[in-house]
Amino acid sequence: MKKRRLLLKVRRVIFVIGGVALAIYAVWDRVEARRLSRALDAIHARGEPTRLGARLPAPRTAEQREAATLYAEAADAALDEDDNGRASRLDVDKPGGVELSIDEIRALYRDNAPAMQLLDRATPLDFGGFEAEQRDSDSFAPWNVERGLATLASIACLRADLASLGGDGDAAVRALVPCMRLKRTVTYAQHRAAIADRILGSVRILFRHTKPSDAAVGSLQHALESWPDVDLTAGDMMRDRARFIEMSRTPFYPGLVFTVGRVVLHPFLLRSERRALHSFEGAIEVAQRPWPDRWTALVKAQHSLLERLRQHPPTLLDRLEDPYGAIVPFSQYLLWQSAHELAARRLVAAALAVERYRRAHGGSPPASIAASEDPFSGRPLIYKKEAGAYVIYSVDMNGMDDGGILYGFGAAGLRAVGQQTPRDYGIRVPTTIAASGGRGSPGR
Repeated sequence: MKKRRLLLKVRRVIFVIGGVALAIYAVWDRVEARRLSRALDAIHARGEPTRLGARLPAPRTAEQREAATLYAEAADAALDEDDNGRASRLDVDKPGGVELSIDEIRALYRDNAPAMQLLDRATPLDFGGFEAEQRDSDSFAPWNVERGLATLASIACLRADLASLGGDGDAAVRALVPCMRLKRTVTYAQHRAAIADRILGSVRILFRHTKPSDAAVGSLQHALESWPDVDLTAGDMMRDRARFIEMSRTPFYPGLVFTVGRVVLHPFLLRSERRALHSFEGAIEVAQRPWPDRWTALVKAQHSLLERLRQHPPTLLDRLEDPYGAIVPFSQYLLWQSAHELAARRLVAAALAVERYRRAHGGSPPASIAASEDPFSGRPLIYKKEAGAYVIYSVDMNGMDDGGILYGFGAAGLRAVGQQTPRDYGIRVPTTIAASGGRGSPGR
């Protein structure tokens, strides 16, 4: 009898402790939900996106809808025509890279390919964005669409490079304009930077092998207007945050186990998401600073993170509770991509301005130029006259003027690997061009 009463008392204690624990759990969950809701409301009140598709433009006119359809079809066709992004690795000034000869490139990437025909039809049209169904309802679908657009850009620029190699500057420009106008269709920083690199590489090849007409240079400069000289880094950070918000609400592993685990850990997950949003705030604040200050802030954040990790190695609980705690130093990759995109645009604009000056002054380049800011240094892009050439360049990721030593002279491998690589990012233009169809000197 006593044993039975003892078991009843133990059972009551367990029920009471369990009830208190459930009550604490419910209160904690409610508190964390309110805190997260307030954080999201603050983001929304500032007019910043909390959904990935909230800032994606959409077509408004019949012409824009036609352009969206043509670009989407061209992107699909490009993925079918290209083998695992091979076009982005091919460089006519380094024949075929390590994959194809020039003759093989010409055979594979021809003017009458379906992707090129669709692109040429879309290029002159006004573009206002893609329809929702063209990107699908999946939050990750825009990435797949833009992968096709980036491949399409590589093929289009390769078509221009082949024309440059043949010495036909005007044909090269006619092929390069669609690539330049294609850039307006992409929104992800990685793809924008990749296309910017490819355009800069094609402009280098164009002026290395040919002398396009004044009208052609003017049309290229006009096409550059579709690529605004705008810093989009903060908006990219906000889009990444919106993607995180959507991902945090998406069940990656649907099923009973995942559902039960999410319920059990719900207040903990809410707290983790709120702290992640706070980390994004720091990254966005850095992205809104002037360019030179961004690199200083990143270096400081990296040193602070490394020191903190050295003194207090994170436990598994720490990693789960604050998975984005190091987003400020790790956001350097997005800053690098944005800086390369902006630098490439300004380098192309500067080269076109110099070429127009040369045409008005008997082929002589100017003594100096009013260059735009180099996002890697905060100072003007560097311009130098050399024997038989001129060079315009950015100091790039290491922040050092390495004397205009550029990455090769063609289109591929424009960026150095690693922050300490002693190379600059730019364009070298010979003031004399070899005979039509010739390769000229390397121009390093």
